[in-house]
Amino acid sequence: MKMKKIIVTFITIFANLYCFGQALPMPDVVNINLPGGTEKLSEQQYLNFMSSHFSDKVIRNYHDHVYKKGDILFSYRNQAVTKKMFEESLELLQKQYKFSMENSSPMIESKIVSYNNIRYVIVEGNKGDYYVIHFHSDYDDKYRFINGTLRYNAKDREAAHQYLESILQNSHFTNK
Repeated sequence: MKMKKIIVTFITIFANLYCFGQALPMPDVVNINLPGGTEKLSEQQYLNFMSSHFSDKVIRNYHDHVYKKGDILFSYRNQAVTKKMFEESLELLQKQYKFSMENSSPMIESKIVSYNNIRYVIVEGNKGDYYVIHFHSDYDDKYRFINGTLRYNAKDREAAHQYLESILQNSHFTNK
């Protein structure tokens, strides 16, 4: 009986510690002025777009906001955390992205850039018949951040890079 209480106590402590660092979706963490021609997608439109454009069928979308411009799919999630989840720098996050992509897709490019006083790590990979760019901002002073993904085919690679640059140039954290 005493052992069960100890185990339950440890599980409760670890569960609580885990919850303190959870990300909280925040609809107004960042303002993004999306380029003209960008279309918001519903969940069904997203699934249809994925199945018609990419062989690697990603069924689940982990981002709150999904858009497309032409044949480029853009999704992002802006969040705040109750406690700073990652004490590491963007440079360390960049290494983690590289490591995680080693087994899933060849790395093409990895860089850290800054727009509007927000630093981002940007990592691009080749998924076979399409490309993917992941980006993650640094935390602001309220522990808020944005991360997102672009998916596109080879013919749209240059347009996707221009699209991402336009998105990041026109993004800023809200004052809330």
